Amino acid sequence: HREAALGRACEALGGTPWGKGDVAYRLPLFDFLPAAVQFWNSDEEFPASLHLLWDRNVLEFMHFETVWYAAGHLLERLAELVEEGYRQRS
Repeated sequence: HREAALGRACEALGGTPWGKGDVAYRLPLFDFLPAAVQFWNSDEEFPASLHLLWDRNVLEFMHFETVWYAAGHLLERLAELVEEGYRQRS
């Protein structure tokens, strides 16, 4: 339940609001290749869900292993920024 902190973390990485979700941003992972993050919070019927979306042609620009590591780095960085923001506001 830290949607505001996730939104601020996305904005700190240069993200712009995008698409649907409780939090949804397009992030400039590389100049030539953005990624999108969509987060839906849990409710009575569904668990929380986080989606990391890429251009369908991502494998024409990067090897699949590189996509995996880029995704991991992006999610790690978002988690760090969310936690920093949470600690600063507490």
